[in-house]
Amino acid sequence: MGTVWWASGGGPLAAFAAGFRCELERRGFSPRSVRDRMEVVGQLDRWLAAEGLSAADLAADRAGQFFAALRAAGQRRVPAMQTLAPLLAYLHDEQVLSAEPAAVTPAEELLVSYRRYLTVERGAAPLTVLRYERMARRFLLGRLSRAGGPTGAEDLGGAEVIAYLVECCSRLRTTGSAKREAADLRSLLRFLYLKGVTATDLGTAMPPVAGWRDTRLPAAMSAADVTALLDSCDRSRPSGLRDLAILTLLARLGLRSGEAAALQLGDIDWRTGEIVVRGKARCQDRLPLTVEAARRSPAT
Repeated sequence: MGTVWWASGGGPLAAFAAGFRCELERRGFSPRSVRDRMEVVGQLDRWLAAEGLSAADLAADRAGQFFAALRAAGQRRVPAMQTLAPLLAYLHDEQVLSAEPAAVTPAEELLVSYRRYLTVERGAAPLTVLRYERMARRFLLGRLSRAGGPTGAEDLGGAEVIAYLVECCSRLRTTGSAKREAADLRSLLRFLYLKGVTATDLGTAMPPVAGWRDTRLPAAMSAADVTALLDSCDRSRPSGLRDLAILTLLARLGLRSGEAAALQLGDIDWRTGEIVVRGKARCQDRLPLTVEAARRSPAT
């Protein structure tokens, strides 16, 4: 996993480095996201030490001072406040920060309920929850600033939803980004309907995001291309056999890249000739392990 270069120092956050890294990994952050957040916390650790502050002095307003100090020092890319949200939550859980509850607005309560809905009822992955919640926060707080109301979702109508989607399509650079924004918005609108905030499911009123066909690379490979790809694997090396087995599963079972990456040796039942595949929403399916893929596995 590598080492945290600032963890061996005498800064106020050094003692929490290992535990915070484990917390990020537990919540499903990618290795790159873990590294980036640990680097930001390392900067924060040095700043707190220079200011003579302890970990218990850290709060949202103190974090704002830290980011302001980075800008004043000439740092061009300063992280957003949300980058430190996992750290603040972790320090709260560790009872390092004051347990005094901050005033929670109705909008924040609604976002917390939405996060719980995505995690518990929908079984969404942590990074998917983060993406959906980020979009919901942007949509609701933006409307709250314009129309007022406790949560930003009151008296929401189809015309506003369509206007927001049209604005997104004009602002986003690619059709794929616009389609993803529409999917995120549709999820939020479905939740608002189930929550009883809106009388109807406004997601059904959203028009599809149009996209030109035949503007991308072909979605499927020809049989000859698949054969050539499989033949390119070096069967004389374990890594080549591994690649060959994985590519065979992708070609024969149609697995997603994430499903293939999540495979473990224990997922293969050699006796019954089946393989366990972990899909979206925490679903697990048992699929037949083809003889072709089994013979090409380096474990056989």
